[in-house]
Amino acid sequence: MSDNFYPIEVMRAVTMAAKRGYFNEGDDIGEWRKSFIGRFLTKWPNAGKTIDVFASVIGHEPTWEDITDRNLRDLREALAQGRCPSSVKTLCAQVKAVLNANNYDVHKGKDPLEVCDVNKSLTAKRNPSEAVHLTQEELKRLNSVKTLNAVERYVKRVFMVEALTGARHIDAERISSKHINKRANTLTYRAEKTGNQVTVPVHKWLAAYLDNDDVEPVTRMATFNDTLRSLCNRAQIIEPVTLTRRGKEQQGPKWMFVSSHTGRRTFATLLFLHGSSVTTIARLMGHSNPQITWRNYICAEKELDEHTLEFFN
Repeated sequence: MSDNFYPIEVMRAVTMAAKRGYFNEGDDIGEWRKSFIGRFLTKWPNAGKTIDVFASVIGHEPTWEDITDRNLRDLREALAQGRCPSSVKTLCAQVKAVLNANNYDVHKGKDPLEVCDVNKSLTAKRNPSEAVHLTQEELKRLNSVKTLNAVERYVKRVFMVEALTGARHIDAERISSKHINKRANTLTYRAEKTGNQVTVPVHKWLAAYLDNDDVEPVTRMATFNDTLRSLCNRAQIIEPVTLTRRGKEQQGPKWMFVSSHTGRRTFATLLFLHGSSVTTIARLMGHSNPQITWRNYICAEKELDEHTLEFFN
């Protein structure tokens, strides 16, 4: 059969496999694409190094017969050598995606006792990365900082809407005064990502950031974040912080670690420190699971209150 009959992603995988020695001239493409390597490289053509590591672990090119708990655990440990936990998690997730999509091939011809738990064997924990939020005083200073051009006006507007409403970036860009119920003093919008309807009280600063038609959208996130950090620097958000990110400790003034996502984290954390329950904060942010709110958006812990301390005294 002519190569032209195969989808472009298959031919791309064949080319990548040939460069790494996993496809030889004369091999049948139709049969090769059914193999573990064929399925893996068709889905992840740029992940050939993972196949190299697997081959070094088992001593030969990996096949469906090599998909066992022991070999997958060895692969996970080998991938962890010299890589940060986040990268290992990503690589393991790529392998899991292929194996779970080809469950029949993974278990075909194997004794029931040899059936492997793909997800368990390839679970790699990601080191949590720490993040910052703005204190109420820092948010007040950012609210007061003067913008110098249209880009800064746009960035400040979107970030402040995120911080005052808990909206995602994509929603903060389009929120306007038409979403406000003046009688109830609430803001209601439908989240673009989830489709959930979200209602949140209107913050006293919010109106100043709505309906600014003179600002041009900033589509490059790198430009957005660089501009935001410049604004935070001018707002004197310079408290020294030490964070662990991607398994490494980083130090610097807080403005260096601010990004678009800091807006939502600021919203969640300030509400938490003001006494709101995680369940309430989750509802205001449009989260269906409060664990998402707690794990990803609340960046501070409360001081132990008197009632808690009474137990120990």
